[in-house]
Amino acid sequence: MAWFGVILLLLGGFNSLWLFCAGLYYILLFCCSLLDWKLLPNRKDISAFRAVEDTVIVGETHLVHLSVHNRSKRAIPFAILDTPAPSLNSDLNPSSLEVKVPPGHKERITYSITPVQRGDYRFGDIYLRCNGPLRLIGRDLVMDAKSGIRVYPPKEDAARFTLLAKRNRLSMMGMRSSRMQGIGKEFESLREYVPDDEMRRVDWKATARSGKLISRNYEVERAQTIIILLDTGRTMQSKVDGKQKLDYAINAALLLAKVAAEADDRVGMLVFSDKVHAYYPPEHGRHQVQNLTKVLYNVQASERESNYSNALGYLQKHWRKRSLVICFTDLWDPDSADQTIRELSMLRPRHLPIAVTLQDPLMNHMVHRDIVTRKDVFRKAVAIQMQDDRKNAIAKLTSRRVGVVDAPADQLSIELVNRYLQIKANQQL
Repeated sequence: MAWFGVILLLLGGFNSLWLFCAGLYYILLFCCSLLDWKLLPNRKDISAFRAVEDTVIVGETHLVHLSVHNRSKRAIPFAILDTPAPSLNSDLNPSSLEVKVPPGHKERITYSITPVQRGDYRFGDIYLRCNGPLRLIGRDLVMDAKSGIRVYPPKEDAARFTLLAKRNRLSMMGMRSSRMQGIGKEFESLREYVPDDEMRRVDWKATARSGKLISRNYEVERAQTIIILLDTGRTMQSKVDGKQKLDYAINAALLLAKVAAEADDRVGMLVFSDKVHAYYPPEHGRHQVQNLTKVLYNVQASERESNYSNALGYLQKHWRKRSLVICFTDLWDPDSADQTIRELSMLRPRHLPIAVTLQDPLMNHMVHRDIVTRKDVFRKAVAIQMQDDRKNAIAKLTSRRVGVVDAPADQLSIELVNRYLQIKANQQL
């Protein structure tokens, strides 16, 4: 509005009358601005706060509520700016965060967040801007609303397992639910024979009575122990389909823990890189799955080289009972793979070690990609060499009686659980 006085001067050619009019205009503008400033609400009359869950899940949409309380004697229009962390992926639209609050009332604005990465994140302060009645003067207010939020890994696989297990439809996840009924020592029930059954499971007396083949179900041995080793070193930083290998490992580890808890097995975990970061001794029950989730939600891959000798030495010192040791690792680096092979093979015969690795579709694509340029020749040669090194590493593990689960990203969790169920059914522990 100050530009209007300048226009008066330009139009009047700076003569005395126009100078007087412009001066009068500026005096009037100053007085109105002073009045507008006087009518601005006091800081003590305004408050704002944020309401949001302190624990949310990756990929799920959660609501954030902003409330503004106006304790002054007139209605006040506010422009509101909230400050969620970028990884929370909010749908904030500045034009929608405007609200007029009547005197003595509260108004609430809601927006949503959809976290894309697990971990600890923070909201900053809430910023408010309010204008006087004449909209000449405004006041910016900063409301102390800093708060933390924990983003947990996605639970789709675990939730789906629970639902399908109740409906006896685990095959829809790629699991063979019959594997939960192994060939233990205690008889459980009779059922019709299926082609995969071993002949020693056939109950010939029941078969004679019914006129069709009948098999015995035996209870799987209970109270077995699973130790999950989670490598968080530099090789787990690499990405597959835009997500770190460590994230796939954590999702698979939590599903395995869930299934093992349902089977009444003890589950423990050791998280390490160049040193041991966390250790949870094996325990029964669903509460252990919750404990592991709380440990893993903020685990991040480091730049450091993993020290398998230190990690497995720590495990041998703190847990000596025979266990199924599941190690999430990476075999793409020949140097680190040699250390992994050497240390995991030393777990035999006390434990039953399984190395879990993730296939990289990009390498497969580069191996089979048509050669067009000189760069393509180089890239294909490197990809072939890396795949050969990885195949050699897997062969070495197998020759040293270390099991291997090597699967694509979208099948890793199911392949691992199936391997676990197979081990239980075959009583390899």
